[in-house]
Amino acid sequence: MTSRLTQSEMLMALSACVAFLWVAGQWAVLGVPLTLAIVASWFVPGRYSTSPRRQRLIFSSLGFPFLLLGFYNLTQGGVEGFQRIAVLGAVYVLAGGVIELYRRPEEARPAVFHAGLVTVMLVGGLTRANPYYLAFIFLYGLGLLGLLIRPVSGMIGGPRGAGGGAGPRAVLVLCFLAAIPVANFYFALVPRVSRALYNSYASTLMNRVKSELRLFRVSSDLSTIQDLRGSSEVFARVFGPPTYLRGQVFFKFEGGSWSGIEARVDRELLTSATGRFPLSSSEDPSAPVASPAPNATAWRIEPVKLQSGPVVAPAGAVEVISSMDELELDPFDGLVGDVVKPYQVLATGSPGEGVSTRRPKPDTASWKTHYLQLPDHLQEPLRRKVREITEGAELGEKALANRLESYLAQNGHYQPDAKHSKRFPILHFLGEGGLAGHCEYFATTHALMLRSVGIPTRYVVGYNAAERNPVGDYLIVRDRDAHAWVEAYIEGEWTVFDPTPAAEREQSHPRGWETAIMKGLWDYFKHVSSALWRWISDLEGSDWERKVLLSLLGLIIFFITALLFRFRKQIRAVFRSEETDDRLRALGERFYGETQKRGLGKELSETPSEFADRLATNRLVAEAKWLEDYVEARYRGADTERVSKLQEGLNDLF
Repeated sequence: MTSRLTQSEMLMALSACVAFLWVAGQWAVLGVPLTLAIVASWFVPGRYSTSPRRQRLIFSSLGFPFLLLGFYNLTQGGVEGFQRIAVLGAVYVLAGGVIELYRRPEEARPAVFHAGLVTVMLVGGLTRANPYYLAFIFLYGLGLLGLLIRPVSGMIGGPRGAGGGAGPRAVLVLCFLAAIPVANFYFALVPRVSRALYNSYASTLMNRVKSELRLFRVSSDLSTIQDLRGSSEVFARVFGPPTYLRGQVFFKFEGGSWSGIEARVDRELLTSATGRFPLSSSEDPSAPVASPAPNATAWRIEPVKLQSGPVVAPAGAVEVISSMDELELDPFDGLVGDVVKPYQVLATGSPGEGVSTRRPKPDTASWKTHYLQLPDHLQEPLRRKVREITEGAELGEKALANRLESYLAQNGHYQPDAKHSKRFPILHFLGEGGLAGHCEYFATTHALMLRSVGIPTRYVVGYNAAERNPVGDYLIVRDRDAHAWVEAYIEGEWTVFDPTPAAEREQSHPRGWETAIMKGLWDYFKHVSSALWRWISDLEGSDWERKVLLSLLGLIIFFITALLFRFRKQIRAVFRSEETDDRLRALGERFYGETQKRGLGKELSETPSEFADRLATNRLVAEAKWLEDYVEARYRGADTERVSKLQEGLNDLF
């Protein structure tokens, strides 16, 4: 290792550090100064000297606070404690590598520095919530290729002697290859355990996750969804027509909050060896499962953010096709599972509406508890408000639901930051609040007004999937698309109603529902790269065709790498500096000038190789040999050291 990093090493270091910082969470405060220290090594020429014993003391002193932090996280218990310790360990290894970076070149052990880079690459790949990990792997690989083509002196510790090897190429290759399978097969080999680890990892280390998880908790207050309204991060990609993606259904309203099913005992466990989960279309769950209706619409949902809990799906789902071996179904048609890979949903009815697949029969004991529950203080005020809106007209249930929906949507004012009474939020919203609020207020008010007149309703949260990416022709569902609406049981089926004013959509998507071309291209690239990533990591089965194709792909990559290594000099010639090019040109002009003085000038029609043969014929063997070396350097590439040797040889000749 020289007194400073090469360009290849700096490229490797920065790509590894950025990949790590993306997921480091609270430990980023330690990773940022280490990254800055690596960059500063280019501008700080000084290096310190110490004995191996003192260096071990330095590492021990450095490790003491890391041990204390690790012990503290261990005492917290749970999987998240171990995840934090793993990330903390990566920071310590990187810190050790940076310390070695600032030692004198003849004393440093660069293997420590490169071990730090490999460690942070592995940790950076533990979560697929880092959407740019593929790009970091690519940059890291470019830097590694540069080191293989031009090894750094002393890479195995201490300066390399004349008889030394070319550096630990095999070690670097193995380390880089390990970064990819460990990061991706981590999920494929132990799916359930890895998902649990990921969820703990995400909930404790990653930023902006708390609000996403709150959207699908077993309770929802009137400000939950608003936490996501400013985020443009992608939640999922959906292939199919625009629709509402149901996330979770809530049935009990009390104290300004909705609550739903929490206990697993209230859910039905569905299992499947084929990955197909037919959902009964009968009101009787024990009835035989019918085949999906021929008019069912198919949606393919590709999750971007991993989640454990509610599985988003359009209303009226009749079948789910996925790689999951278990799926839970709650009493409100809500799907619960661990979503890792894309899945397909078949649903009946128009997009966003449809007959729910399962429901308790009317007049059962749980009916009023689930769908007609209403706080006593709201019963009479809401009933009076309904009579006021309908002007006392006798309307059917569907006409009444439509009239209330139109009233809220047309007279309401979408104001995300509207403040209402915490004690009586709905009454304040309808009265002094002037119908100003966000989707949760409109959906809650609509649901409770319908309940006040005896129409069963439920409050639903999920996403409004409507933003279309013209590149790839699919829907992009973002955090800001989180939405709340109402499902009412009318004429024997659950029907979707959305009383929120259209101004909400205009604020969340001011440029319309079509993605800009450049942003669409970038998202489509991420979609394709994630699909390739899944294809590589889904090799735990007996899909021999996939394995054969992957083996061929590996052979192609190996062949291309071998070609790059074989013709590294020619590649260097293409990218060599102008300074080296100018020096070579000057050396050639000087050589031709000196031979001209001796009466052996190069003919215009003569190639350099032919001129070298003529020099050898005239017993100028040394001159001919120098010209051959010059031609190879001039047209096949040369570094500064080789140009200097050519200059020394030319000085000896003339």
